[in-house]
Amino acid sequence: MKKLKRFLIVIMLLVLAFAAYVEIINRNSNKMTYRQKILKATYPALMWWTKLRGINAKSIAKEKITPPFSFYTLKALSINGQGYDFTQVKGKKVLIVNTASNCGYTDQYDELQQLHEKFKER
Repeated sequence: MKKLKRFLIVIMLLVLAFAAYVEIINRNSNKMTYRQKILKATYPALMWWTKLRGINAKSIAKEKITPPFSFYTLKALSINGQGYDFTQVKGKKVLIVNTASNCGYTDQYDELQQLHEKFKER
């Protein structure tokens, strides 16, 4: 019984220490959910671990990989429900931004729109 009690105390202390670490790392991140804060705090450790084990070595290697299909065969659905065919941008530089359009954290749209207008002028 004493061992179980000690074990639970150690686990509780580790959880509290981790929660404090997450809060310290994210002290300037006011608009993030706690899940996002945990991911932001643990991401460097995850990257270190995968590098150590060589998990991402294949994707980092400079091997030339042939894609299974052309980018221009892709089709997307715009926010207004219309289809978009990527053959329209063949020969142009493309920046694809995946955003959560209905989430409420859309402050980035203003800057993306400015970027779009800047390159539209060219």
